Parts: sequence; C-alpha cells; structure tokens
Amino acid sequence: MPHRDALVAQTQTSLIRLRALTGETVAIHWRLGNKCTCTQELPSPQPHRVEAGIGADFPLTRGAAGKALLLSLDEQDVRALLAEPGIPEPIGGVNALLADLKAGRERGYKLTVGETLEGAVSIAAPIPWPQPGLAACSVLAPESRFDLPTREAAARTLVEEMHRLRSVLRRQNAFG
Repeated sequence: MPHRDALVAQTQTSLIRLRALTGETVAIHWRLGNKCTCTQELPSPQPHRVEAGIGADFPLTRGAAGKALLLSLDEQDVRALLAEPGIPEPIGGVNALLADLKAGRERGYKLTVGETLEGAVSIAAPIPWPQPGLAACSVLAPESRFDLPTREAAARTLVEEMHRLRSVLRRQNAFG
C-alpha cells in the first residue's frame, strides 16, 4: 500500500494539473464518519468562482463529492447508510439515489448542479485509494460558465486524471 504521505503529494499534483486543465476550483473530499469533508482546495484563478471551503462538511447524499464517495457501495450498504440517524433523505428518494449511483459507476464520476452550493456545478470522481469510498476529487464551477460541453470535457479530464493517479500509486506501491 502506498504510504499516506505519497497519496497526499500525488493528490496535490492532481489538483494542480486539474486546475490548470479546467481553470476551475478543484478539491479533495474525504469521508469522515457520515459526512463528506473538503480537506484540500485550490480555488479557480477566475474572479467569479465557486469554492467548497476547506473544512466544510456536506451530506453524503448531496453533491457530486458525497455521491462519488458512495459509488463503491452496493445497494444494501447504501440502504444501511440511509437508515442511520442524521443522514438527509436523498433528493428524489432512495430509488432515485440508487439509480443515480448506478449511472455514476458506469461513467466513473458524479455530476450535480446546485445540490450543495446554489448556482454551482460539481463533478467528482473517487480517488483510487486502496480502500474504496474514502476520498474523492472534484471540479467546481459556476453554472453560468459550465455549459454541457464544458462539463463533459471537465468530467473526461477528471476521470483521466484519476486513471493517471491510480497508475502512479500502483508504481509507488510496487517500487516504494
């Protein structure tokens, strides 16, 4: 398993690459208990931008990062999580969330609009950590600047970066 410090350094490299490629705010979110917590963030250099805020907590059932953390769970585990106290009801209900997660697994990312931050588009993918569902990487932007083709391009870039990160971490594991 790669040393935790190697993961932190590599995720920072991924954030820098993603911000350079998208021009938008990028962040790392960790699952801490039953919350999605922003632990690293590089704000967009643009004056009009969206930021999650380091230390900000979001429900696992809302927003791209929270849902990306759930992509590794099966239906039974999602239902068990939703039965826990303090977990907000998913938008559209449990079946809508399960269908949304299934589609996210097929694409390799989650995309939401305005679920945690009004007027924000968020795209997130799980970080390829040995323990699935522990961390996610996201790209955040104002909805007014993130039209459908831009969203699709950012999603492809994010998924490609997570594949690159997986390869780097495997090499470090094999040779570290």
